[in-house]
Amino acid sequence: MSILVEDDFEPINSHSKPILPSDASIVEQCNLAYAASMRADRRVYFSGMAIVGDHQRFWVKFGGNIRLCEARTQHYVALRCVDADAPVRVPAVYRFLQYKSKGYIIMDFIDGRICTYKDAQAVGAAVSFLITIPAPVDQPGPGPIGGGTICHDFFVDRRSSFAYPTVKLLESHVNGILTHERRPQRVDLTPELEAYGLRLCLSDTNCGNFMVLNSDNQIGGNDDDKKIIVALDFDASCFLPISFFELAIHHPDPFTRSIKPFVVRPLSTQAQALDIASFSLVKYQTDKVGLPAELRKLIPAGSPWAPKN
Repeated sequence: MSILVEDDFEPINSHSKPILPSDASIVEQCNLAYAASMRADRRVYFSGMAIVGDHQRFWVKFGGNIRLCEARTQHYVALRCVDADAPVRVPAVYRFLQYKSKGYIIMDFIDGRICTYKDAQAVGAAVSFLITIPAPVDQPGPGPIGGGTICHDFFVDRRSSFAYPTVKLLESHVNGILTHERRPQRVDLTPELEAYGLRLCLSDTNCGNFMVLNSDNQIGGNDDDKKIIVALDFDASCFLPISFFELAIHHPDPFTRSIKPFVVRPLSTQAQALDIASFSLVKYQTDKVGLPAELRKLIPAGSPWAPKN
């Protein structure tokens, strides 16, 4: 069994790394649990399970769309949520495995419950904190830690077709879409980039991505100012100019709408133009519209969107 392993994740609070089951055992346990779930009900979306190692539980998130950059992004954010004053926690990541077409993220197990509408204010405070987290100084461009494609509802099917090496290239693509559609609007991301840099953008704030720690783990009571919120699932989280979060927080998801009044965020001036460009992509069902030359040359020959010779 050939398994690619990445375990270079900085320990939280200088704690030593826990002893985990072997890589082969983790993969086998997940595959057996997945097969059992499919036999029981193929309609169930099974993407994670608890495992036991070093006398404690861990959670494994796995599937064909699980990427190393998600694990790196999650752990980077977890390291910035360890202060006692932080209104949110994030599960630390201990290992990432790649076996065949599936990725496996091994992380802290969270003993809690999924958030509900009564937690909206506490989740809003958590999100307000998370979106202040800046990208690392060596971040190569917009996207997840280490670079990669962007997961955001701006794009068709939520995933960009390309990794953007610079914000300027992303801006050029957005303006290319607007030009292609003969729209008068244009985006200029430079001012907010100079003011805020790239910030963590949570592109999916549905209730399933937040938990409240069980009462035994709380610092006291169930009041909003004492609840410990835990943010989960960083597949749709990456580092972008702030206007992309403004676009995301206006998603029609009911829980997102419930937390929006409690989310403190910088004033965005580019979200409307981004929204128009995003809506323009719907009829094409692709983001390969209005591409700058640098991106067009990456399209395989034979595609209707490939550059003409």
